[in-house]
Amino acid sequence: MKIKDYIILLIGSILIGTLYFYIKDFSSDSNKVEQYKITIDSLQKQILITNIKIQKLDSIRTSLDSQIIDNKKQLSKIADKANYYQKRYNEEQDRLRNLSNDDIIAEFTDLFDYD
Repeated sequence: MKIKDYIILLIGSILIGTLYFYIKDFSSDSNKVEQYKITIDSLQKQILITNIKIQKLDSIRTSLDSQIIDNKKQLSKIADKANYYQKRYNEEQDRLRNLSNDDIIAEFTDLFDYD
């Protein structure tokens, strides 16, 4: 064999080795692409599930907000009643404190007067 044949053999070997590693890298890259596609699909499903949960929570929050508004209205009415009764109680207490002994006796006898 001549040097020319060795050079051709060496260049051919280099080309075949390079093609082998390129094809191997390409096939592993296509596996990576498939793995990425699977990961993307999985993440998209998780996003969809999370969005559904968020919508349900928003619906519950809206319902609770309206219930809170109703409860505040009811509590406001109850507070108004309580203030009214407190005012009447204080007025009656002041009236009773300001009564003379004769007025107290007269009121007491009027309560039990069965005529």
